[in-house]
Amino acid sequence: MPEIRCRHYAAFYGADRFVLGPDFVALYNAPYAPSIGQRHPKAFGRPARENWSELWDDLEPLLRQVLDKGETVAAKDRPFYIERHGYPETVYFDISYSPVRDENGTVRGVFCIVNETTDRVRADRALQASEERLRAVISQSAAGIGQASLNGEILHVNKRFCEIVGFEEQELLGKNIRDITYADDMPEQTRLYQRLAQTGESFDLEKRYVRKDGSLVWVNNTVSPLRDDSGRIRQVSVVSIDISERKKGQEVERQLASIIASSNDAILGIDLDMTITSWNASAERLYGYKADEIIGQSVLILVPADRIDEEPTLLNRVRGRIDGGALRNQTPSQRWPSRRC
Repeated sequence: MPEIRCRHYAAFYGADRFVLGPDFVALYNAPYAPSIGQRHPKAFGRPARENWSELWDDLEPLLRQVLDKGETVAAKDRPFYIERHGYPETVYFDISYSPVRDENGTVRGVFCIVNETTDRVRADRALQASEERLRAVISQSAAGIGQASLNGEILHVNKRFCEIVGFEEQELLGKNIRDITYADDMPEQTRLYQRLAQTGESFDLEKRYVRKDGSLVWVNNTVSPLRDDSGRIRQVSVVSIDISERKKGQEVERQLASIIASSNDAILGIDLDMTITSWNASAERLYGYKADEIIGQSVLILVPADRIDEEPTLLNRVRGRIDGGALRNQTPSQRWPSRRC
């Protein structure tokens, strides 16, 4: 019998000085016993067919290849269907089946070295499935998602990120983030990246990318560190949300606020509860109220007593046509004379 160098092994013998007969009588050591579950110890010294009946059609050809042809059979993560614990399951082994010869070189048995890999195979498959789901989520995400080195080299991007910046994936890979970042936004980005590399602190940053066609797109970037097995920061993940429309709205509001503030017309804003929400300088001059005096008050304090019902009636009509939001209304200053001027 050859020297045994593996922790788990089983020996199946035919006609031999140890066991005679063509039935592949099983002999095995103690470390092998857990791999056959409830079949130990009755399997020891008995023909293999008796205790491996459910997988015999799969197992016998392997053993015959060794016994009849003198060949060695080896495989990694070889699946076997077995009912070792009273229920069916598919298990996996690394196997090496080699011939055992007598002094004349005749093959008398099969020496089987086996190592069960079921837990690892299942864990690998679960990990693979999880990674596939994650890739699907990233690929289909409504947010642009990217991965970059600490010096800014782009390593991975999803479809949405490509759509935001207007480049194809292959055009982006290998580029540096600074290559597609608007120059005025680089100092703050550099400062925050350096702080992340030193402290591991994630950050949010509103910035502009320069699209392939030269146009600018505003994004909100959430940047987080990615660590290796030793805990060192090696890369960063970037989640980009296109905020261009919000920025356009903010710019319109800024321009409108500037116009209102500088207008010679008295302009005030009221909400649907008739509460004054804004008050420009001309309204202050016309009505005599400072902004901090009037904002938050009811607009009805500006309405003459004999016309007190007109404003609620007007707002009820407006309320039926819009759903919430603020109402900017010039009519009070146009309709009613000031009581304090």
